[in-house]
Amino acid sequence: TLWDVMDHYNKGGVPNPNLDGGMQRLGLTEAEIEDMVSFMASLTSAKLGEFGKQEMARQQARKNVRPERDTAVATGKKGDLGDLAPTPDRAKPAAFGVLVRKGTSYD
Repeated sequence: TLWDVMDHYNKGGVPNPNLDGGMQRLGLTEAEIEDMVSFMASLTSAKLGEFGKQEMARQQARKNVRPERDTAVATGKKGDLGDLAPTPDRAKPAAFGVLVRKGTSYD
């Protein structure tokens, strides 16, 4: 669901040497996740009409059953699940995108 996608990125994704090391947790609140999901749902083509509405209703019904959800990881209170980067500082967006692994910085 869109909520599962948001949970994945909210935690910072999954560490993988084949993926960009600059991936950082978003640390979004549930209200912010709801806003993002609403925004993404608004991008659904009008051509999908009733199907789009049905799919969103199906996902809404499942939004509280989210196996990927881990608020502690998303907010930086727990970091043993691939949380390799520091907490993002929204005041310094230029600092995003740096991965530090074993004392080495990769840009």
